[in-house]
Amino acid sequence: MDHLDIIITVIGSALANLVLFAYFLGSAKMRMDTHSRELKELKTATDIRQSKLEDRTLEMEKEIARITGSNEAQLGLLQALLQRRREGD
Repeated sequence: MDHLDIIITVIGSALANLVLFAYFLGSAKMRMDTHSRELKELKTATDIRQSKLEDRTLEMEKEIARITGSNEAQLGLLQALLQRRREGD
């Protein structure tokens, strides 16, 4: 009986360790899945912000081009007026 008790104890201990290992492995997988999902959410939010920033940058570049073009047009008009005035004098 002594040997049988030892074998049963060893097998029981091994099974208990196996159950604990499976529990901790499952728990680690759940945490990893949670972190993975959070990372995907952050990436999506970052992509949205980047897209909005790129859109805003494009709008600003268009506005700068419009203002610059307007300034160049005004400068051209002023130069033409100045030329006419010089020719009139």
